[in-house]
Amino acid sequence: MSELAQIISHAWAHITPKEAAELTPKNDFLNNRAMVDYEYMPTSHAVAIRDDEHALTEEEKHEFFHNRTHRLKQKGLLVDDRNERYRKNMLTYQKLENKQTAALENIAPALQKVLGDQTSTLEELFRRLEKVLKED
Repeated sequence: MSELAQIISHAWAHITPKEAAELTPKNDFLNNRAMVDYEYMPTSHAVAIRDDEHALTEEEKHEFFHNRTHRLKQKGLLVDDRNERYRKNMLTYQKLENKQTAALENIAPALQKVLGDQTSTLEELFRRLEKVLKED
């Protein structure tokens, strides 16, 4: 994806804003299915089209900028939505992580007591075994 973005950026860099306004067919600016996606057009080129009196009529300029900004706004809303979902998921994760930590902290003393009792029982058994082995 980054390679494609670089190719697009490189291509737009090789044409001046004035050339973009003069050389691009008028129908391409208004056709949402044109070969060139004008959403990625640099702002300087879009402004040159707006300022060029021969490229588009006033109504066409408004339509062109409306289409361009509408798509950008929609993408921005998608990013906002993704960010909001991420924040909610992260908050849920943190709450569950805190619950798990609290549960482990509650279990640890009881587990330590059980293991401690078993350890002392094993130590007692080893002492008895040693005593029996010494007697033989």
